[in-house]
Amino acid sequence: MDFQKVALVHQEKYPLMQAQDFVKLAYQSAFGCGHMVNDFKSAYERVKSECEAKTPRVFTEEIGNGYVRLHLNSGGIPISSETAARMFVLSAEAVSDDRDTFFAYAEDLKSLSREGRIAPSENDVACALSKFESGDFAPVSHTETYRTAYKPAYRVIKAEYAKALPLISKLESLKNKKNPVIVAIDGMCASGKTTLSSLLSSVLSAPVYHMDDFFLPPIKRTKERLSEPGGNVDYERFRTDVLNPLLLGKPFTFRPFDCSVMALSEPVSCAPAPLSIVEGSYSCHPTLEKDYDFKIFLSVDPEAQLERIRARNGEKMLQCFKNEWIPMENRYFEAFSIREKADVAF
Repeated sequence: MDFQKVALVHQEKYPLMQAQDFVKLAYQSAFGCGHMVNDFKSAYERVKSECEAKTPRVFTEEIGNGYVRLHLNSGGIPISSETAARMFVLSAEAVSDDRDTFFAYAEDLKSLSREGRIAPSENDVACALSKFESGDFAPVSHTETYRTAYKPAYRVIKAEYAKALPLISKLESLKNKKNPVIVAIDGMCASGKTTLSSLLSSVLSAPVYHMDDFFLPPIKRTKERLSEPGGNVDYERFRTDVLNPLLLGKPFTFRPFDCSVMALSEPVSCAPAPLSIVEGSYSCHPTLEKDYDFKIFLSVDPEAQLERIRARNGEKMLQCFKNEWIPMENRYFEAFSIREKADVAF
């Protein structure tokens, strides 16, 4: 959604918005929330103090440029104050000093006010923008009119976190009921499994274990094994070295398989965690799936899949995916109804 559309949506939703409130909207869309964050502890305490309930219910509101406002007292999706604060802090780490975008938004506001499409006059908007045109980029506050009318209690976060909120809420709920919780993310190659696991890991402070680290070693690559659906991953070693220790909540080590030298690499030490994520194709193999608390399946349009693989791995490797690895994955998905057995599929 471009910024003019964002401003018009907010005008309709918050008719008492003043020029300064529109400028704040432009400021947040252009710069995000980096100017508001000192450290996680202080961010968490401030979020907690603004929440009316122990577990706030939130909803998001698009503000453009890949950001949303996360409203804390909305009667929406339940998440903890800690998670709300963490999304806020993580979003702040990615911001940049995007003054060109801000000034483009400023021109949008001037145009909208000139055309009478937002309530503030063109002169009021120009006055609210004047300090920026003189080089003062200090943060903008909401007007007293806006605060009185709408009682804002929100944080600006990246839109990618907003899309995952229902899933984040579900996993938080599971974590509150049992310990440990183990989540599996299976699905088609290039469907976003690594991206999703990284996002959930950062928001929920969960370690991620990759099935690519358990590629089948040469000694096990018999004709019989490779003809078995899902047989090209070392699911026995994954259970022994990772899944069983996770279930017991004990520290452990494992040795990732290094495909570049076709051998196990140096041991990695791992600590138990309330929530752990297993990511990768074959993670929901029938010898493993019964011990997961939640299973996610990701798919992607086949044409988009090939384009992503080409961009990520190059034309030569694309042929390996097309001729060998994608057919093997699809045979595994179909043989064991992996998508159908998932708790959620995207």
